[in-house]
Amino acid sequence: MEMWEAAVTRVPIVLFPVVNGGWSLKDARTLLSDLVGQMHGRNPACLNEVMAHVGKQGVTNVRYYTPHAH
Repeated sequence: MEMWEAAVTRVPIVLFPVVNGGWSLKDARTLLSDLVGQMHGRNPACLNEVMAHVGKQGVTNVRYYTPHAH
């Protein structure tokens, strides 16, 4: 939801590695490039919460960006 709010308010998002954080930039890209698929296994309730949040702003559908679809 933080990334949604950043996008709405046009605040840039910067991903950076955290030493010993257990996540790499590759991990972050994998998660963000397939949020629906990844979150289903990690936290099934997550997307319902996200859609409820963005729904308060009038959003009823979210388009998923796939960088390889150009």
